[in-house]
Amino acid sequence: LLPALPRAVEVVLSTLDPAHPHVRQALMQHSTAALKEIVRRFPQATFHQTTQRFAVGTVDALVVIFDVRTATKWRVLEGHEGAINAVTFDGAGQRLASFSAQEGRVRFWETGSSGPFGLFSNKVGRCVQQFTVPQMHTRPAPGQQGNWQSSDISFGILFTPTAIVLTRDNHPIAEFSIHK
Repeated sequence: LLPALPRAVEVVLSTLDPAHPHVRQALMQHSTAALKEIVRRFPQATFHQTTQRFAVGTVDALVVIFDVRTATKWRVLEGHEGAINAVTFDGAGQRLASFSAQEGRVRFWETGSSGPFGLFSNKVGRCVQQFTVPQMHTRPAPGQQGNWQSSDISFGILFTPTAIVLTRDNHPIAEFSIHK
């Protein structure tokens, strides 16, 4: 499902298109439940309630951010060199962190604001910091053999006021100081 995850999100969001209010109203509960389930099951997806932004990391090394209010693609963040394993917004929803195990990097993005001046800001959709993750954290645990993929390991990202914390199987494995 990972290769199709961004498309699946687009399909669900299409039911929330404000241009079709009757469809939106009829399917709102089911659509939001589907989006919540995607976030619960896939660390490659995240939702920020206040800004109504939904981000999805792709196997094509992109992070796609959707505006749930308008049911449209809002930003595409480019810069990773491998499939995205985890994404999350900061508390304010203006920054995002993404991680690619293939690349071995965490990237910290300014995603911009939702206001009209956000469209002209030079900080919109810009990677402002990147961090290299020690290779020992992105490989299988000792004793794991056979054909494994980085998608077999569950990575996550947490924000603290001053750092991005990378987790593996819900345990912190690396912490990176961020500049705001």
